[in-house]
Amino acid sequence: APASVPGEARGRERGMFHLTVGGTLPYGPQQRVELRSGGKLPELLNRVVSFVQSFFGFGSEPVSPSRIVVDQNGATKLIVLVHGIFGSGTGTWGSGDTYWPYLVESDPRFRGYDVYTVNYLSTKLRRSANIHEVARNELQRMKDTGLLKKYSEIHIIAHSMGGLVSKSMLTRLARDEDPNLLTRFHSVIF
Repeated sequence: APASVPGEARGRERGMFHLTVGGTLPYGPQQRVELRSGGKLPELLNRVVSFVQSFFGFGSEPVSPSRIVVDQNGATKLIVLVHGIFGSGTGTWGSGDTYWPYLVESDPRFRGYDVYTVNYLSTKLRRSANIHEVARNELQRMKDTGLLKKYSEIHIIAHSMGGLVSKSMLTRLARDEDPNLLTRFHSVIF
């Protein structure tokens, strides 16, 4: 049953705003929050709902997978962008009309570079993978897609917790996986 939040609809009608949470709580993949009322919600309530949704991780779209966002024909070098805590593969590396991967693509100094964004779920209160789980998953994804063998030079740019994820990936690669693949990583900036 939907939880109710007391509120006042526009006009003379008084009513309740209904909060409906779909999915399996607390870790369901498709949780969403929907507010319904007889009229337009007051702006303050909209702001409160947006804050609650983002804080608890409700209402967010499922995380898109890590992927190549700039794919230049014949590229031999790769820039890997790793976001930090509460970030995303698009939000951390862009603002307004500016998106770092596209800046790289448009800069002639970076001809021959592809750009790969690492994207993982990071919520404030809901459980998400820890640093080592993210590192293991992302390293496996990069191996499965052939990225580690395709590029002769790999450069990591990481923000905040993304630096810890990157360090864990490289440590795992050196210790447990194939140390020869580690030689393809030329720089890590975080």
